[in-house]
Amino acid sequence: MTTSVLLESGASGSRRVTLHEAARLLPYVTGLSGVLSIGLVSFKIWRTPHFPFFAAVAMWALAAFVGSLIVGAGLRRLATSCPDWARDGVTSWVVALELGILLLVVPVLLLAKGVPEDEMTGWTWPLINKRWLLALYNLCIATFLLFPIAIARWHSNPVADAESSVRVHRWPEWRRQPFLVIAGQIGVLTLCWYLAGPPWHLERHHRSIEWHEQVHFGALQAIAKGYLPSVGPAATAYGPGSQALMSAVMRLTRTFDLVSFRKAWAIQHFVAVVAIATCAYWWLGAVYALAVLVLAFMYSPLAFFYTLPDGVLTGFFGWANPLRYLAPLIVVPTLAAAGVRETKASTAVLCGVVWGLGAWLAQDNLSTTATATMLLLTLLWLTRTMTLHRAFRLLGHLVLGFVCVTVPVLLYYAWHGAAGAFLQAYFFYARFVAAGHGIAWWPASESTRPERLSYYLTLPFLIGCAICALWRLPALRVAPLDERRTRFLAFVCVQLVCYQSALLWSDATHLMSTMVALPFVLLLGFMDLPRWLTTTTRARWAVRVGFVVLTMLVYPVVKPPTDLNGLRMPARRFQQGGPSMASAARPDASAFTRTRPLLPDEPLFLGDPAISVREFETFLTGVREAVGQRKTYFVRIGWIAGGLIAFVADLMPAPYPIGGDLLTINDRVRTQVGDHIRTHPQDYEAFIGPSLTGPEARAFLESHPGAVILERRLGAATVYILLSHA
Repeated sequence: MTTSVLLESGASGSRRVTLHEAARLLPYVTGLSGVLSIGLVSFKIWRTPHFPFFAAVAMWALAAFVGSLIVGAGLRRLATSCPDWARDGVTSWVVALELGILLLVVPVLLLAKGVPEDEMTGWTWPLINKRWLLALYNLCIATFLLFPIAIARWHSNPVADAESSVRVHRWPEWRRQPFLVIAGQIGVLTLCWYLAGPPWHLERHHRSIEWHEQVHFGALQAIAKGYLPSVGPAATAYGPGSQALMSAVMRLTRTFDLVSFRKAWAIQHFVAVVAIATCAYWWLGAVYALAVLVLAFMYSPLAFFYTLPDGVLTGFFGWANPLRYLAPLIVVPTLAAAGVRETKASTAVLCGVVWGLGAWLAQDNLSTTATATMLLLTLLWLTRTMTLHRAFRLLGHLVLGFVCVTVPVLLYYAWHGAAGAFLQAYFFYARFVAAGHGIAWWPASESTRPERLSYYLTLPFLIGCAICALWRLPALRVAPLDERRTRFLAFVCVQLVCYQSALLWSDATHLMSTMVALPFVLLLGFMDLPRWLTTTTRARWAVRVGFVVLTMLVYPVVKPPTDLNGLRMPARRFQQGGPSMASAARPDASAFTRTRPLLPDEPLFLGDPAISVREFETFLTGVREAVGQRKTYFVRIGWIAGGLIAFVADLMPAPYPIGGDLLTINDRVRTQVGDHIRTHPQDYEAFIGPSLTGPEARAFLESHPGAVILERRLGAATVYILLSHA
């Protein structure tokens, strides 16, 4: 019934669906979706009796059907009194809601349908199905942003190309004066240097090694020993470009230790600060760039690093990296501007180059840039802001720039015979995360944190902002977007796409990591929303006050504007002879230097403070004497990564195909490594691990008859060292 009405209405615009017809269809659509959903979970529980979600799906389906009866009755009464100027808009929204309800079957299908990963065993972290949640999230975006505009366009009479009605951009006066441009850029760079630049004084930063730092050390040690980056023992779940930058910085400092590793992370943070501030300056101007930067250091990925009272930079080393989401922040707003200007093709090509470099830096840039770009261009086409031909032309130039970066990278690995291994490692971890590995619900320990409110309200907040940009309110009319609306919509699209990662790893840290575009959304919302919603000065300021109150409600983690301590603290880095936490001198000249500046009696690792640096180095002395430069495979010992052992003791990793501390995620990967040990015994001359019963240890003992077995103690754990007889 729904299909026939829609087809009849859509045939060359001959007849439109009326509001009364759309309201009458609502219970039928909801009932059909509910029956299909209950049927899917019924089949699932018949096949898998322990399936726990049958009652929840059935309850929501019945509640939705009852609600549709009530809402449908109200809409039918509204159809008789709705003013003509709003009737088409309301009808489009009702039909869009019905289409979204019908497609709710898809998340239910993903909830009930298993994947091959469900049958795998020995997962390092739990396996949780959130595929349905991602589908529901994207369905909400489609239902409230794409479907209403698409239906409104479908119902409207065909018109000529509307691009000419969009206001032509003219450069502001200051952009036409090179002196002012250069002076402003220097001012922005100076501010970035003050907030995040050197000196960092990391040589006297006494913070124990965190788990996320450890997982990088094995791959970096492999690169230092001559292995190809991002493949085999140098493979990592983080981006190959970030790994290459870290390795290059550590080599240039000629120390290759904990300090140089943290300097590499500080440099990445500084580069991200400069990039975000520069983009804000060129898009918005110097004053607004300052506001964006302040907001970004209050809550966004930039807030992960800060200055201590003694002038030392600290932060989430090993994990927090704003470069992960930098590409969409640069590419998507630039393409949005290209959609309303007569720009050269080189602009889109350069955007593609930025996309390619971002994808090289981190896998997140690859997917978020592609998704946000498609979402934005679709919305611009549906609103007739740009033609379909122009949208495809922009996409073509974007892909061309992307290829200019990715092809040389692939050719480099193909030259070394490792292109397949590189691609496997690049997508390896993301594939299993999509299946559910390592993700979790919001932890109970953070149930009272204010960020939890942001976790639940970010989606409706962003959708509301996008609706204000897309629709002429209160008339519920769609028209081509001007430059301001397009710019604001671009940042909302970026934030909508980046936020999805917080749905997988649901905690305050991952939530903040995705908020790279939020400072732009908040600032532009404060500036532009009143222009679109009201006409008088008093009403505009009322809207601004309401927007600030709403922002404080949705994002209560924001610091009070009167708290300037975070802006004053970076000055401590530039004070000569400032306070220091401790001396970094090591009394024992024979001690391992790669753990500097940690002192011998400090705890080694945040997850196990019982193990001191001195105890760890004593353990490594015995390991290095026994193993020497044998090619060694390492297995994690509790919370001590095998890569940390190899890094600090300067051991030679074995050339295993894939694995390591982070990529050995289940028994299948461990079995593959074990099979590789059996078929290439000459490439494995030593083994270090907490057990002799694992697949890798068994494979080593089987392929090396007469292997020497040594036992060592590390804290409360027993460590086994296997040495080939030769």
